[in-house]
Amino acid sequence: MPATGRFSCGRTAALFSVLVALPSCGRASSEPTALVRAIESPSHPDPAVRRALTLLSAPVGVPVEVIETSRLSAPLRRAVGRACTFIRVGDPRIYVSASCPAYLQAEESRFEAMKLAALLRHEEAHLDGADESRARLVEARVFRELLGSAPAEYQTPGVVYAAAIERYPAQRVARHRSSKTPGSQTP
Repeated sequence: MPATGRFSCGRTAALFSVLVALPSCGRASSEPTALVRAIESPSHPDPAVRRALTLLSAPVGVPVEVIETSRLSAPLRRAVGRACTFIRVGDPRIYVSASCPAYLQAEESRFEAMKLAALLRHEEAHLDGADESRARLVEARVFRELLGSAPAEYQTPGVVYAAAIERYPAQRVARHRSSKTPGSQTP
């Protein structure tokens, strides 16, 4: 499997991540450099990303870049969709969409910064070889850890958010199994 032809995209709103194959990802390097602001972990120049990173117990081990996805080439834009975070397999960076709600609100909202921090760990898990189910479990674990020290008003929406992340792999596996069973009917 060529490393230059796959992306992993994490979506906050829809709580879905997909792996998309592109015929030629070489175009990514030809995107205008103004679209991408390179960022190294501990002292990140972007305040929203910096806030998310400061919530984590250990630094993210790869650069994090904020990117204007609306200005990407059409194939890249389709692959990324409305993803908040994504990676390119073979490219040791995490990309954050500048239009992601969690990113846009992270500087002002600790809750959104917690979501963004968990999404960064989700993508880092992919870079370490995790499939989508395992990356979701990492994301949920990190979010729940952050929720433990969060203000009381974050507890209920936080538990709901974490449960939705945790449900995703089980729902997908259950749907996949039921679609493979001949003659099965759903109640």
